[in-house]
Amino acid sequence: MLTVHHDMIEQDGQYFPYLADTAWTLLQRLTREEILFFLDKRKAQGFNAVQVSAISELDGQRTP
Repeated sequence: MLTVHHDMIEQDGQYFPYLADTAWTLLQRLTREEILFFLDKRKAQGFNAVQVSAISELDGQRTP
C-alpha cells in the first residue's frame, strides 16, 4: 500500500509527485553559474526538487 504524506497533496486534492535528485554538496562545491546550469538541466529532465545540504561535512560549520 502506498502511503502519501499530507504535504504531497495539492490543495485541490491531487497527488503532487516529488521527483527529486540529490546533490548534497552542490552549494559548497559549485559556482553560482554551475548551480544554475545544474538546476536548469534537472528541470529539463523533469525533476521538481533537488535535495542539498546547507552545511556539509566539508568544513561547513567553519567555512561558508
